Amino acid sequence: GGAVEVAEGRSRGLQLLRKDLQRRDELREDEHLVPALNGRVELLEEGLMREAVSKIQTMRKEAGFEVTDHIRLFETQGTELRELMLRNQEELCSETLADAFTADAEIPADAYRKGWDINGKTVTQAVQKI
Repeated sequence: GGAVEVAEGRSRGLQLLRKDLQRRDELREDEHLVPALNGRVELLEEGLMREAVSKIQTMRKEAGFEVTDHIRLFETQGTELRELMLRNQEELCSETLADAFTADAEIPADAYRKGWDINGKTVTQAVQKI
């Protein structure tokens, strides 16, 4: 049970116990670890989608749209959120009454635009009443 030194820069060091390294190897072989991680990723993605829908609904309200107004949705940053929104486009459009979702396109001048901080990333989204 000795320690392993891991160099970090010139003068700092990090010490890991051998049992920590052995535990890491045991986790790699654990058949329950991968499903647990996949479940966590799904929960994180679901949370991000809920946050995106909430932001879009806030924009609809701020723009003065009626609850029944259909919209076009735009997203301009190349982020993981955009990829997630594209993968879940049907659900996203259904929940926000968006007839179209466009990524990386020029936002029309009459669209309501807003920048958001979502999960530490700045995202610019816009909604346009149809």
